[in-house]
Amino acid sequence: MKHRSLPLTAALAVAALGLTACGDSGSGGSGSSSAAGGDGSYTVGINQLVSHPALDGAAEGFKEAFKDAGLDVTFEEQNAQGEQATVTSIASTFANDGDVDLVAAIATPAAQGTASAVKDKPVVFMAVTDPQGAELVASDEAPGGNVTGVSDRNPVKEQLQLLKDVKPDATTVGIVYNSGEANSKVQVDQAKEAGKELGLEVKEATITNSSEVQQGVQSLSGVDGIYVPTDNAVVSALETVVGYGEEQRVPVISADIDSVERGALG
Repeated sequence: MKHRSLPLTAALAVAALGLTACGDSGSGGSGSSSAAGGDGSYTVGINQLVSHPALDGAAEGFKEAFKDAGLDVTFEEQNAQGEQATVTSIASTFANDGDVDLVAAIATPAAQGTASAVKDKPVVFMAVTDPQGAELVASDEAPGGNVTGVSDRNPVKEQLQLLKDVKPDATTVGIVYNSGEANSKVQVDQAKEAGKELGLEVKEATITNSSEVQQGVQSLSGVDGIYVPTDNAVVSALETVVGYGEEQRVPVISADIDSVERGALG
């Protein structure tokens, strides 16, 4: 899903840039830029929540799609290093920068902060699990306003089924997640619902940042497996989760493919 959605995200951004150029032409107001000057160049701000392979890959794929489309785009990339206050600061800077034509937001907290601050130029999000639940769009079919993007919703039930496939006698699964990430809460709720059908009891451990992941997984002692949702705080410290799984000899199933390359079982 991730690789198919990136060109779509860029296509949405390209369309938004076209509307911006038409709407700004001759206006001279906030949001006017070189695009309005008619030279066909654009500036795109990128507000990324944190660095880890999945989000870094989203950013690179997004930029590559513009290159493939033959567009002259300058990217202003900023990384909040997992700090919501920094997300807000970056978003405010982009909102007030008349040279920025469009803002891309990577991950749900970054998208929420950007959408709240940027009101008069297009916002395109990616790596967001539930855009409507995160109050970024009115609906999936008709986003409304100046915000649009793509969802990276993952097949939670099928991923938990993988745990049952490799460990048929599993009855409990542990999940560590950041209680401040709306996308994580959605996945935990889905896991609980799927667990009822699969005979898996979900045991939760909530954290607020990556430094608490070690304590979080240790509180899951006795579970038959660990499920890692697309939670940015946890994925940033994935090696801690994988190490605990190896120590306890329980499978670690991840919601994204990059985590498998970093040591998750599947």
